[in-house]
Amino acid sequence: MSHYHERRGVQVLALAVGTAAVLITAANLVGKAVAGGTFGLAETTTLGFLFCTVGVGILAKLMTAQGKYGYGAIFYATLVVGTVLVVYTSVGGQHGAAAQAESAAVNANRALADLQAEKGRVDAQIDNLRRELVPYAGVPSSVEVKGRLDSVVGRGEGKVPVAVWRRTQQCAATEISKNGSDVGCKPALDLRELNGRALAKERLQRDLAAAEILRSQAVARIAAAGGEKPVPVQARGFAEFAGLLGFSAKRVEFVMSRLDKVLVAFFLEMVGVFALEYGLAGLFMARQPVPAAAPAQASAPSHSPVPPKGNGRRGRKLDANVISFAERFEARNGRAPSGSEIQSALNLPKSTAYDYAKRLRA
Repeated sequence: MSHYHERRGVQVLALAVGTAAVLITAANLVGKAVAGGTFGLAETTTLGFLFCTVGVGILAKLMTAQGKYGYGAIFYATLVVGTVLVVYTSVGGQHGAAAQAESAAVNANRALADLQAEKGRVDAQIDNLRRELVPYAGVPSSVEVKGRLDSVVGRGEGKVPVAVWRRTQQCAATEISKNGSDVGCKPALDLRELNGRALAKERLQRDLAAAEILRSQAVARIAAAGGEKPVPVQARGFAEFAGLLGFSAKRVEFVMSRLDKVLVAFFLEMVGVFALEYGLAGLFMARQPVPAAAPAQASAPSHSPVPPKGNGRRGRKLDANVISFAERFEARNGRAPSGSEIQSALNLPKSTAYDYAKRLRA
């Protein structure tokens, strides 16, 4: 494979890697706004700033390759400032999203803990009510007891004589002690006591039913909560490993939880800028139009960049793209390119570029 085709393959790969890095950075910068439907002027400005930073990097390489070192220095300085600001913005967005996710997880877990505590209280209440109901086993309902009270007056066993009932004003508590009426009123008094127990039992049963409803609701809400949410602790594993080596795990976790996003943002920005710079700048320089050659002066010796036929001292044939670049360069600058200029423009190995330069000047 020729140097030309090999270089083109590398440039395509650089373009793909650089584009992926820029897209990931863009997603970190404005992904939340896009997902939330709040994309606006601020997000548009942020994206424009990101792409301007990449463009400045490409311009810096182009200016330097063309020998315009002053412009190149200005663009490189601008690239550094832009990179710092992009990293700062990206890290701020990532930290904000991480803090929001952590806060949401903590709040969800707190709400889940409250639901579980509420269910525990209701369970305890249900247990207490069931224990209180044990002594009331076999007590009939208040309706049944009332029916028996309505028929307690009459003749026979378990009945209150009519005379006693009238004399004591229906076995009133203040009257049953008169004339030994307490014995005659005993069936009615026993039924009244039983009615009180029946009412107490029914009250406990109502409380138990209400508690069981509350428990069912708590169980349903716990199930709807989906269990405990994991709190983002990306740096904790590394911190625990550092703790095994004798470092302070808390300090390492604190530092890495803030530094990891800086490193990721800086890595993506550098990959995006320099990969696109390599791919696009090499492509632009390879496609520069050939300017019209100035009329040759009679006194100026003719110097053609095309080497004489032959394989040269190393037996390496000149690449057609090297010859094309040399012709354009000499037409523009009036001299053959140096080894460093060939290396910078065509991304060749240093030894190869200097060998070509030497043969072009031969």
